[in-house]
Amino acid sequence: MEMADDKQKRQVDYLISMALMKEMKDEGIISKDSLIVAEEVIASKFKPYCRYKDFEL
Repeated sequence: MEMADDKQKRQVDYLISMALMKEMKDEGIISKDSLIVAEEVIASKFKPYCRYKDFEL
């Protein structure tokens, strides 16, 4: 059970981070290219089981 909790926490932390990054992109603070680079860095840190890379950034 603990492993599933860890996996879910990593996914949630990843999604929160990406939501913030997408909000920054929408506000014009960062570019789409920066968002793509940031997604790779965030994914390497959190190791999510479902990534935004599979969806439209």
